[in-house]
Amino acid sequence: MVCSDDMKHYWLALITLFSAASAMERHAPQTKLIVHNAILTQVNDTTISVFDVKKKLDVAFHKNYPQLAESAEARLQFYNMSWKNALLELVDQQLIIADAKDKEIKLSDGEVREEMENRFGPNITLTLSKIGLTFDEAFKMVKDDMIVQRMNWWFVHAKATTQITPQAIRQAYWNYTQENPPAWELSYQIVSIRGPEASEIADKAYALLERSSLPPDALKEKLLAIDASISVSTTYQAKDTDLSTMHRDTLRSIEQGHYSQPTLQQSRVEKGQIARIFYLNEAVFHEAPPFDAMAPRLREELLQVATMNQGAAYAEKLHKKYGVDPNRLIPADLHPFSLE
Repeated sequence: MVCSDDMKHYWLALITLFSAASAMERHAPQTKLIVHNAILTQVNDTTISVFDVKKKLDVAFHKNYPQLAESAEARLQFYNMSWKNALLELVDQQLIIADAKDKEIKLSDGEVREEMENRFGPNITLTLSKIGLTFDEAFKMVKDDMIVQRMNWWFVHAKATTQITPQAIRQAYWNYTQENPPAWELSYQIVSIRGPEASEIADKAYALLERSSLPPDALKEKLLAIDASISVSTTYQAKDTDLSTMHRDTLRSIEQGHYSQPTLQQSRVEKGQIARIFYLNEAVFHEAPPFDAMAPRLREELLQVATMNQGAAYAEKLHKKYGVDPNRLIPADLHPFSLE
């Protein structure tokens, strides 16, 4: 997706940020974040440096983790995890801005100021001071973001929307019902008896189980009194469509709260006989949800996929148009942030 929301590539930093906050509290000496500035690339006469990337990251950090504003360790981890994706977004952003200029797309200063108030609150100067941005820097950043949003709407989202036809939603519903057919959700346990006398012992166990009308967990001691070879499984939860034919047919043949007749098999692993008695705790039938209930969700899922595809196609078109190779933008040995 071209130039998505600032946080699209930053969510992985969340866990480490809290670890960093704890580390900050344990370190008495104050540490300082060092920025090793360097020119990273140039796109259509616009130079992008490490400082430019940092400004973008500063805004995202302030928006999402204001409680960690004083933690240099938290910032370092966030920046190290995010700067490469931020650079790629800045490059794509400049390409979209260049494309907007070619298409003569413009914004008024009033629109930009209104959006700045939405983002930074009524006291813009104070907020920008906390972030470390000047008014002009923030103004340009917001204006660029707004242009990118409009271009993405026209050349990505609008095109994606035209692909989500009623026929496409119907097809998606049919695919869903094929992948998620109606099925029984079964809760069950298995009583197993192993050994040369498995059949005889299983008959005695079955007589006890059916007579008591209790689940096997409640009868473990009485079962073991019959023979030590008897074992009771944990409770299994499964759809009948996911079970083996033998297990499915056996469970379908009994009612809730009842036991199956013992079945005898030859164990391949233990090279002996094994008898099984199934207990059906609960059976719930799940029908496929109706089309009307599924349609909004399916439409949204189709739109997300179409938007991603259109975004990738738009980005590739811009890369070719302006001669940019994203694979060559990230210096392999660059470490732009550290602590002092």
